[in-house]
Amino acid sequence: MLLSPLTYISHALDEHLKNQFNLVDRIALLNRIVEIDGSVPNVYQNKVIVTLINTQIETIRPHGRTASTDAPMRKGTTSYVQTVVLSANFDDYLEALKFLDASSNFIEQNALFTTENSSNIPTDIDRIRIEKENLDLGEMKSIWKTLGARMIPFIAV
Repeated sequence: MLLSPLTYISHALDEHLKNQFNLVDRIALLNRIVEIDGSVPNVYQNKVIVTLINTQIETIRPHGRTASTDAPMRKGTTSYVQTVVLSANFDDYLEALKFLDASSNFIEQNALFTTENSSNIPTDIDRIRIEKENLDLGEMKSIWKTLGARMIPFIAV
């Protein structure tokens, strides 16, 4: 259940960016930012990298609503809250900002994926809700230190 929404979002983002910029090759990848040894693989160069940084299980109140939102949930379902970093790893800083801006617009335009508005959403998912996270400087530093990477342009969702 953790992989399915991440895969769906990274593929949807990839299609959006390829359509917007007339690209053929994949531009958005679901992967870690750096390898275990701290190196940055060449295949990540000039890509938007979608990286999971945290997962929480959402609690459901007795009346069928989640604890963190008023969104109704079916009784007996589990909701996962995943924090993801979309980072633009480009040689050219302005290119990085261009793709990060397009990724941010994608998030704003597609805040909610459901079976009603997304024909190819995986069958094991009822909905995917995406929200941007506002991080202060300390939180940003902590994320990049934990990931073992130098900070590059990114947004957290």
